[in-house]
Amino acid sequence: MTRVNFGPVFQRLARQLGKTITEPAIVEDYFEALKDLPLEAVTEAADTLSKSATWFPKTSEWREAAALVHRKLLQRAVHEPRGEPWRHDCHDCEDTGWVQGLECPGDVTCGRPRPHAPHSYTRACPCRATNRTYLRHHHVGGGVS
Repeated sequence: MTRVNFGPVFQRLARQLGKTITEPAIVEDYFEALKDLPLEAVTEAADTLSKSATWFPKTSEWREAAALVHRKLLQRAVHEPRGEPWRHDCHDCEDTGWVQGLECPGDVTCGRPRPHAPHSYTRACPCRATNRTYLRHHHVGGGVS
C-alpha cells in the first residue's frame, strides 16, 4: 500500500462518517499505522467500518478491522484441507515403484543363481504398470502432471 492509494480510501471513510479531515499529518498518522497491511484489506475494513461505526475509528480500531480482513483473505487463498487422509495406491512400495527392505538369506530369493552371503535388496514393484501416482510422477518427458 502506498500513500497515494491510501489517501482516497481515508477520505472516503471520513466522508461516509461525516468528518472533514484536511490536516495532512492526520492522514499520515493513519497511513503509518496501516501501511504494512495490503490495500485490499484496509479498503474492505474501511467499507465495513463505514457501515457499522458511529464515529471515525482510531488507528488501532481500523488496524484491528483490517487485520481481521487480511486474515480472512489469507484463509481464502489457502486450499481446504483434505477431507480424507492420504492413502498410497500401493502399500508395498508406497508409490515409489521400488519394494525396499527385502532380505535375502543367501539363496536364490533375490534372483542371484549362485550361492552368496545374506544381504538386503530392493526390487521393482509389479504395480508400476498400473499405479496412477507412480505413472504421474514418472511420465516420460512430462514430469509431474
